[in-house]
Amino acid sequence: MKILAFVIISSFTLVLQVRAAYVLIPMDTEQKNHLKAYGVAYWILKNGINVDWLLNYRGGSFAFKHADVLEQECQIRGVSYEVLADGQYTKIQAEIANPEVNMDIVKMEKAPKIAVYAPPYNLPWMTR
Repeated sequence: MKILAFVIISSFTLVLQVRAAYVLIPMDTEQKNHLKAYGVAYWILKNGINVDWLLNYRGGSFAFKHADVLEQECQIRGVSYEVLADGQYTKIQAEIANPEVNMDIVKMEKAPKIAVYAPPYNLPWMTR
């Protein structure tokens, strides 16, 4: 009986360790649609979820806590992504923290305000 309990607890612990904990949106050549990838990061921020911007890691990738709805949004928009376990993301964080590399993590907590300025005398949508 003790052996059965040990096997059940061990397998449950293993399942918890391998579960998907983060989603990585790469911004290198693996990304199918860079513009939509920025849009997904913005959409996630607009919905009150924090996003890690991994500066100089795979082209300035984005990472956030895994949720099925967020993964589905990546699929719907045609954005390339990778699902990572806790250990994989911790390894990426350690790689970025190395002082010998030019990388950093920026925690983004709210969506930026976006504005486009065009001088009144030079409106690009008006022809002369």
